[in-house]
Amino acid sequence: MKQKALFNESLHKWYNLEKRDLPWRTKPSAYKTLVSELMLQQTQVKTALPYFNKWLIKYPNIQSLAKASEKSVLKSWEGLGYYSRAKNLHKTAQALCLLKKLPTKHEEWKTLPGIGPYTAAAISSIAFNEPNAVVDGNVVRILSRINGIKELFTSTAKAIQKIQPLADELVQVKNPGDHNQAMMELGATICKKGSPSCDICPVSKYCYSFKHGCASEIPLFESKKIEKITIDRAWMFFEEKLLLYKNPKSSKRLANIWEMPSLDLIKPIKSKKLIFSKKRSISNQSITEKIYSLSISTNKAIKTPPNCYWVKITNLKTTPLSGPHAKWINEILINP
Repeated sequence: MKQKALFNESLHKWYNLEKRDLPWRTKPSAYKTLVSELMLQQTQVKTALPYFNKWLIKYPNIQSLAKASEKSVLKSWEGLGYYSRAKNLHKTAQALCLLKKLPTKHEEWKTLPGIGPYTAAAISSIAFNEPNAVVDGNVVRILSRINGIKELFTSTAKAIQKIQPLADELVQVKNPGDHNQAMMELGATICKKGSPSCDICPVSKYCYSFKHGCASEIPLFESKKIEKITIDRAWMFFEEKLLLYKNPKSSKRLANIWEMPSLDLIKPIKSKKLIFSKKRSISNQSITEKIYSLSISTNKAIKTPPNCYWVKITNLKTTPLSGPHAKWINEILINP
């Protein structure tokens, strides 16, 4: 990019004045950066904030997280979704405890569970001042607009591959951690998807898309086909116990996470009543879940399906549920 020094000067001046007061920026550390970056994958800052604060109280350091049970870690993560992040965070803490000292280099962090190039660059630059540029959706958006890149990207991975060299050219050797955070901050608060605030952007004078009035059209991605799915669920409550399904370890997204069982697991079904229908989205899936109440006179009235268990209501506090199901179960218990 032409005028690299001037771009960075404007960006950093704005960041120092306007950056949000976020807890992982107060006395930053490798552990805080690790936790925040994994939480912020697929999750907005406003959603992650209360989780981060509670997490640091319960697991104040790498050692306390490493010693915790997976069940406890998953319960603390409940509601954030994409539970593989929590499992990888737990495994990484355990791996780090086996080392004599924390890794400082980008390549070293990439060898740990769930740590990809982006997270490795964030940790090594913020905590250890190594000049590695982070590239996520925010940075792709900023540098595509700045450079007027109108290429149609087939995936985020392809976009990152294209943008990484441009980000590497810009990253500051002197203070790479602040530079990376400034780029992320700009993408999250100013150079937003769909409706960028170009009129208050600190680097608009260097931006091709601003000059040509096409910022909202860049970057270009192939549209994903939305898959519509309907799942019927069973609400079975008897003597202060609820029948729940524990997703097996082989489950891609929800291993060891509990949910209300699918209705097709329950046999025989004598009668059912629709309680409510809920919608949620995961990646490119639009999911409708219908919750049916099944009346039973005894928990032996049905044959308990595989991976299903009668869980005491008092034990739900320690049972790691999927976020939507935790919310829906609470709704039904409050308003039966």
